[in-house]
Order: sequence, then C-alpha cells, then structure tokens
Amino acid sequence: MSKNHTLSNNGKPLEPAGKESETEKYITKAGLKTRGWTDSMIRKFLGNPDLEKTNPHYKSAPKMKLFRLSRINDLEGTEEFRIHLIKSEQRSSVMKKVAKDKAKKLLEEINRLEISVTIISPESLLKASIENYNDFHEYISMERGHYYFVPADSRSDKSFLQRIQVNYLRHNLTEYDCELENVAGKIGIAKAVLVIREKVYDAIAVAYPYLSQECNRQKQRVYAPGQSDALGSVLPEMKPSD
Repeated sequence: MSKNHTLSNNGKPLEPAGKESETEKYITKAGLKTRGWTDSMIRKFLGNPDLEKTNPHYKSAPKMKLFRLSRINDLEGTEEFRIHLIKSEQRSSVMKKVAKDKAKKLLEEINRLEISVTIISPESLLKASIENYNDFHEYISMERGHYYFVPADSRSDKSFLQRIQVNYLRHNLTEYDCELENVAGKIGIAKAVLVIREKVYDAIAVAYPYLSQECNRQKQRVYAPGQSDALGSVLPEMKPSD
C-alpha cells in the first residue's frame, strides 16, 4: 500500500488523510523555522531533505524540501540538539541587542544633525526649479522615446510650482542627498531617513517661509503609508516632480 505524504508549513503536521500507519508526515523548511531551527542547524543535524516535491501552488518554483517529522522529533529530543538550540537563541538575543544599540546610536547622531539651506532669491529659485524639472523630464522623454510631459513655466499651477521648488531645494541646495549617502547600509536606516527628511523640510521652511506650507505637506506625505522613499531606495534618483 502506498503512503500518503502529509505536509506541514507552520511547524505542525496536517491531520493524516488515512490511518496513522498509512501516513508519512513531513515538514517544510519554513515549518522547521517556526520550531526554532536555523539554516545552520538544518545543515548540521538534517543535511539533505527526506523528500522533494513539486510546489502545489507554483509549479515553476523550486521543489519543496521536506523532512520526515519522526526524524525531527527524534533529533529535538537529543541533548546535543537542545544545547545547540539554547546557544542559537543566546546568539540571536545578543545580535538583536547589538542591532538595537546600533540603530539607537545612528538615531542619536541624526538627531544632532544640523541642516543648512543655501539662500537664493525667489526669482532665481523659481527659474532654477523650472529648468531642473524640464531638463529632467526631457531627458526621460528622450531615454524612453514615448514619454510625454507638459513643460513647466512661470504660469504653471501655483501648488505645482511650490512643489518643484521644495524638491529642487531638497536635492540641490541642502545636504539631503549627502546625508542619505552617509547612512546608506546602516542598521536603523529607515527611521534615520525619516528624521533626515523631516529636518530638511523644517530647515527649508525656515529659510523660505513662503514654501512652509508645501514643506509641511511633503513632510506629512513622508509618513503616509506607501509614500515614503525611506523604505525604498536610500539614494533615489533626482525626482524633481515627486
């Protein structure tokens, strides 16, 4: 009589399809990790999987690596495994503390950061922002071949002009991009980028009071779900129209 393979992906085997003696229970790698197993522990104690099976949800995906639950239970009952698990949990705890301390230190450094904004006349800022916006989108248009945009000029919508001026200031007349480069790859970067952006907007609002409302609008947009570039590219390309 052939055996049924009962799979588990959450650390617990599924109920057998037939009698217990006729069912072979297996657990996936993801299921092992819910039980505290790490990749190194799987390599050390289990080695190769007991069974490989086509993913039932994604046929083109790599085959699922399955491990016999009876073998897992036997290993988890050994003294060697218990000692290894305790040491693994201790290492994980230490690493989490180190990461937390690094993130805290980075945030403290960012909180001490002072942002300076170059002051130019309103007329010069408007002219530079319009030219920057148009140059950028003309470049994109030539690169893509089918990209169309409406060129900006001094008669464009007031709120639009304020937006591209704040964006121009942020990317060109503050240390924003430089500070993002400084924190790139560091632990705690997501929160650090949010704080940097907030400081930059506040500095622009002080230096250019007539743009303070737009600065506040963009600052609120940063914290809106799915809107912040803090969780995306840390060094975004110049985006005059964002």
